Amino acid sequence: MINLLKSFFAIFVLFIYGYLLIIGIRGEALSENQSYVLAMSSALVSAIVIAELAINTDNIPTFKSLEFNTSDTEKNVLKLITACYLLSWVVLGGLAFWKVYMVSKTTIVDPTTLTIAKSYIGLVIGALYGHFGLTRQEAV
Repeated sequence: MINLLKSFFAIFVLFIYGYLLIIGIRGEALSENQSYVLAMSSALVSAIVIAELAINTDNIPTFKSLEFNTSDTEKNVLKLITACYLLSWVVLGGLAFWKVYMVSKTTIVDPTTLTIAKSYIGLVIGALYGHFGLTRQEAV
């Protein structure tokens, strides 16, 4: 039961992130409260995605912290939620980046959407470093 509540919360945060980011990508102005919620939900979703990619380097990412003592059905639900997080983060972040840097040369973009688009590439690089286990070599 607790895992279902955690799953519901995770889906709710992802829905809020997606809904508000789509509003920003479409070019509509966000209110101050919407901007705050978008920034917080974006940080949560990005942190979850990067952490999952860094922890699971050899198999399909799932919420490992929720996977203990769960049934096969709950494990499948967790895999589905993780896939939704990864897909949403990649697609919506990519769309925000594309809209801000490739399409909107003269149009005004919502400041929060602009910030998310600016930080997206850095977050992608961090996620890839974490997932593939890349480390910096010492200078010889």
